[in-house]
Parts: sequence; structure tokens; C-alpha cells
Amino acid sequence: MMKDIQFTHLWVRDFGWEPTVYVSEDFDKIELLGENKVDGKVFIAVQSNGKKQILKGA
Repeated sequence: MMKDIQFTHLWVRDFGWEPTVYVSEDFDKIELLGENKVDGKVFIAVQSNGKKQILKGA
């Protein structure tokens, strides 16, 4: 798992990117979903309850 990620935003469906306070320790599994010049690195992260979140960060 990637432990040194600084999450900056959470994807909110039907709204867009929202600032977030999530840290990598909040998740059981984190994978790099992709990277581009506009959004930077985008991750998919799974919490212990199985809920999946899409986040961007560095």
C-alpha cells in the first residue's frame, strides 16, 4: 500500500472535486488509477467497510 500520499481532493458524484482531510491510513488499499496534467495523480482507495473513494493527490 502507498503510505506517503498527500490526498488533496475527493471526487463527489454529480459535483466534482472537493477538498478532503483523508490520509492514507484511512484506507486498507490504495491504487493509482491514473495521472494527467490537469488533475495530477488520481487514486482509488478502499476503506475497511468496503466503501471505495476516488481521490487525487501527490
